[in-house]
Amino acid sequence: MRVIPIIASSAFMSFLLGSSIAVADEVKPDDVLLTAGDVTITVGDMRHYVQERIDHGLPAERFAEPGVVPQLMENLMSIRTLANMARSNGISVDERMQWALDVERDRQLYNRYVHDTVEDKLASTNWNALAKEEYLANKSNYQHPAQVSVSHILVAVSKERNEEQALERINEVAKLLEEGKPFESLVQQYSDDNGSLKQDGALGYFAPGRMVRPFSDAAFAMDEVGDLSEPVKTRFGYHIIRLDGQRPAGTLPFDEVKDEIIKKLQKNMESDLRTQLTLEARSPKEFDLNEENLKALELEYVKPKLPMP
Repeated sequence: MRVIPIIASSAFMSFLLGSSIAVADEVKPDDVLLTAGDVTITVGDMRHYVQERIDHGLPAERFAEPGVVPQLMENLMSIRTLANMARSNGISVDERMQWALDVERDRQLYNRYVHDTVEDKLASTNWNALAKEEYLANKSNYQHPAQVSVSHILVAVSKERNEEQALERINEVAKLLEEGKPFESLVQQYSDDNGSLKQDGALGYFAPGRMVRPFSDAAFAMDEVGDLSEPVKTRFGYHIIRLDGQRPAGTLPFDEVKDEIIKKLQKNMESDLRTQLTLEARSPKEFDLNEENLKALELEYVKPKLPMP
C-alpha cells in the first residue's frame, strides 16, 4: 500500500483528483481506502458515510460527480483525526455527550423504522389499480385543451445570416414545397432547429400558448392535416409549419397520465404514513405525566437564574 503524507487538504485533494489509477473490479467493505497516521478509512466506512449524506437529503446522483467521494473521504479523515487528538488530550465522553450519542442512536433507529415501514407499504400496494381508481374518480383533473401536432422548417436569423437573407432562404424552401419536394428531406437540408432534426422537424402535440405567439397562431389557424403555412416570422427566424394532427379538447388517456398519478399517490402515501407514525408515537395509550415537575422545568427557562456576582 502506498502511504501518502497528509500535509494540507489542498495537496491531498490535488493528488486524489489528479491520479489515474486502474479501477478494481470489486471492493469489499473491509478493503482499506486510506491510512493517515492512526486513522484508517475503509470502503465500508465510506459507504456508510455516503448513505448518511443521502439520508440527510443530498441527491444520490451527486456522488457520481468527480471529486465528491474523495472530498467526503477527506471530511471523514478530518473528523477521525481530530477525534483522536481529543482523546490524546484527555477529552472523554461526558454525561451530556453520551446523552447526545444516545439520542442520535435513537434518531437513527426511528428513521430506519419509518423508512422500512414506508417502503414495505409502497411495495405491497397495487399502484396500477390505485391510479386507475384515482383517474376515474377525478377525470376533471385530467382534461386537456384542443391541441395540434406540427412539424416545421426553421431558417434562423444569425450573425452569419441577416433577416433579409433568412427570408430569401425560407421563400426558396416554400417554392420547393410547391414543386412537390418531400417536406422531410427539406427539413434535413434547410432547417436550423437541431432539436427536431432527428424527428424530421416534428414537434409533437401542444396546446395554445405553449409556443411563441406567431408560431402558435399559425399552427392553430390551419384546418386540415397536411396543410402548410406561409413563412412565419418569430424571434428565432422564419418557419414553414406543417399540420400533422389535431386533437379536440377532452380527457387525457389513462396511459398518458398513469405514471404521473402513481408518482403523486406514492408521494402522498409516504407523507401520510410518516405523519401517522409520528402521531401514534406522540399519543401513547397509557402514560404517567408529572405535571408539577414539568411546570418547574418550564419555569427554569421563563425565569433563568442569574449568575452570582
